[in-house]
Amino acid sequence: MQRRLRLKPIAITIIYWVVCITLVIGLMTLGIQLLKTDMPVTYITSSTITEDIKPVISEKKVFQKPYHDEEVKILQNFYDKDEEKDIQEKSLILFENTYLQNSGVDYGKNKEFDVVSIYSGKVIDILEDEYLGKTIKIA
Repeated sequence: MQRRLRLKPIAITIIYWVVCITLVIGLMTLGIQLLKTDMPVTYITSSTITEDIKPVISEKKVFQKPYHDEEVKILQNFYDKDEEKDIQEKSLILFENTYLQNSGVDYGKNKEFDVVSIYSGKVIDILEDEYLGKTIKIA
């Protein structure tokens, strides 16, 4: 009688893992070799994207007063939380028995005066608001 050779279960498992590890190492080596080829690579940086951008408005910004008349005075400044207490009090607005923080600068004079844009722009609308007073939209 002929005796059959049988592999033990542990030997089959070891052979399985050796084959798997050999395949993984072989594929990794092949991938590294493919990466080492001299294929041209183009990197995109922010300078590549922004080369041809031109500013919509001029870079030079000159801040000017919103009026030309020298008799115009600042009646009330905007409310600044870091300012001294007495200046903060002067920057509050009383509206319907409620104190609100002024979010702008109030200018005034005895007579009417022309208002101009502080930056390049055009006055497109002048509104009278119960809470804000006279407001000016600039485009």
